[in-house]
Amino acid sequence: MTAPTRLPALLSSCAALTLLLVACGNHSATAPKPETSPQGEAQSAPAAQPEETAKPEAPVTQVQFIDGPALSPTADLRRWLSEHKDTLIRLPLAIEMSGFDVGPAWISMNNNDAGADAIHVSLDQGALSVGLLERLTPLCTAPTRCVAWLQGYWKPTVAGGPSLDGLELPGPKKAPFSVREVVGLVGEGDTATVKVVAPKS
Repeated sequence: MTAPTRLPALLSSCAALTLLLVACGNHSATAPKPETSPQGEAQSAPAAQPEETAKPEAPVTQVQFIDGPALSPTADLRRWLSEHKDTLIRLPLAIEMSGFDVGPAWISMNNNDAGADAIHVSLDQGALSVGLLERLTPLCTAPTRCVAWLQGYWKPTVAGGPSLDGLELPGPKKAPFSVREVVGLVGEGDTATVKVVAPKS
């Protein structure tokens, strides 16, 4: 008489096992399958692309300079400079130096004191990422005065600023020179001229 009493429990176990098999079958049917190639081979995940390396910057175009107008007479040089404010030039300048800044400065081929007719300049450093003091200090051996070729424009870096014309300022009148580069020291064999960009051939 024990078989009839065990039949309901056995049927219940079979039902539970059937439900478990159905659930496993549904899970495998919905599980993601690996991608296959047309030949039926499983494909692996695409490899990570290597990071792009930084491209080298384009080489800087070298500009050739030639001798321009002579430094004397100064009246002719002043006239030429005022008529060529948008021309990139190189000037030989005697520059006073201190431990904090540079200037005053004047056009000269040597470190003698400025003459009565010297053309004095105001060194505009607004276009430089590194100041003139940091650029000139490694070049100049003299502690207080340096004579170097500076490249730039015979005008302020930023146009439209306040004008100092007509004001009585102490010392000689100074013309603004927008410095763009320190070229190097003035050498003994250098010609006493303004350097201008060579015309394209």
